[in-house]
Amino acid sequence: MPFRFITSTYRLPRALCLSTLTLAWSGGACSPTEEENGGSGGSYAAGGSHADPNSCLGQERPADLPDTAVCVEATVGRVVDQQGAGLPDLRVTFCGPICFTAQTDSTGAFQIDAQRWLIPGEYSVQPHGSPNRTSFYYPLPSDWRQPRYEIGELVAAEMPPGEPMILWNEDSSGPQQSLQSADVVLDVPSGIQVRPAIGDVLDGGEATHFRALYLSAEDAAGFSDDLAGASVYALAPFETEFVDASDPTIPVAVGLRLPNRESWPPGSEIEFRALGTYLDVDWLPPAVFSSIGRGRVSDDGTALVLLPTTEGPGLKHLTWVAAELVP
Repeated sequence: MPFRFITSTYRLPRALCLSTLTLAWSGGACSPTEEENGGSGGSYAAGGSHADPNSCLGQERPADLPDTAVCVEATVGRVVDQQGAGLPDLRVTFCGPICFTAQTDSTGAFQIDAQRWLIPGEYSVQPHGSPNRTSFYYPLPSDWRQPRYEIGELVAAEMPPGEPMILWNEDSSGPQQSLQSADVVLDVPSGIQVRPAIGDVLDGGEATHFRALYLSAEDAAGFSDDLAGASVYALAPFETEFVDASDPTIPVAVGLRLPNRESWPPGSEIEFRALGTYLDVDWLPPAVFSSIGRGRVSDDGTALVLLPTTEGPGLKHLTWVAAELVP
């Protein structure tokens, strides 16, 4: 199913162009397309979440949706920092095959109006924290059956400083890069182009710096109950992708070294998992942690090492990563 976006200010998948910009990762300036004009590939409405003012409660379930579909009128919640203070003026999206967007008010509260029949398990809520805070997918429960989804408080944690990345440009063949933040090292082999979200590129500065945040077991549990016993890091710029410089349509894996905070024995096998993104559903299932390959504790015992040549999907986007000791 193609993605559709009920918004005019959202980063689209690789093959599409952003309706309000003249930039696209597909290789040059955008020209008018079916997506931009509201054709079968996309739908846009200024103001985002008010494209359909009529409640879906008065509409029959579309025939092409299963009986697990639900009329979702709105998603409401509040975005806070790690101390529980509300974060104002932060963009929040409710995304799946269609995306809806809103902005937090002065208290961090938000309401995203959908007014559509949706399949709950296909959708997640995402606070967009770039450049200084984390972004994360909070999935809608697959068994949700109410028209109003009250998700509660969502944390957007503050990111530490990092190092600027050498970004894609028309003349770049993809130089080798080794970037560090909070004792985390990102190894980008030569021949790979680094492509952050277009919004991060336009913001520039810290929005294009590699940054990594370690989360304690207690903090990680606030984001997902699937992270117990793991060493967890949020990597940014969130959803930055790595592609083959000779063929930018091909995503490729990079290397990662995490500090061995748990003092796991040298040479031990480590399972690496990453949070999937809706922007590349061919890589991993979106909004859940899936295996991207196995690495090892370094011989000196200081680092958990994932090589770009590891067997498995590999790290092809900057996202959340969880490392666990293999029994």
